[in-house]
Amino acid sequence: MTTLKIVTLKLLVDEAELAAHGRTVDSYITALVASAGKTENGTAIIDHSIESEDFACTELEDSVVNDTYAPGDFVRNWLATEYKQGDNSYWSNQYGLCNKDLATRFAPIERYRPYKATTMVIDQ
Repeated sequence: MTTLKIVTLKLLVDEAELAAHGRTVDSYITALVASAGKTENGTAIIDHSIESEDFACTELEDSVVNDTYAPGDFVRNWLATEYKQGDNSYWSNQYGLCNKDLATRFAPIERYRPYKATTMVIDQ
């Protein structure tokens, strides 16, 4: 009996590094799947697709460049903040500026960044 699984995998990819070697994200993933999928009896990875490609928020990109990135930061929730004095410096789509516990959690991609936020921080 064959047991098939559909696996969702997220990767944080340095597109500039790939481009420097004449590769695209798609060509790199295709090559990775082809080499990693080989087994003694055939191919373990039968097929693949790229569901989406999104740009990381500026702060995530900066953390990689500044060597402060921690494994898993790219899948953590982020908070929008204005870094003002006091407790009401986080953004909520429902309440506006508020305490951290009421703040909206955002995926680490720029398209979700609220227009009033001056920066994004990891929700810790």
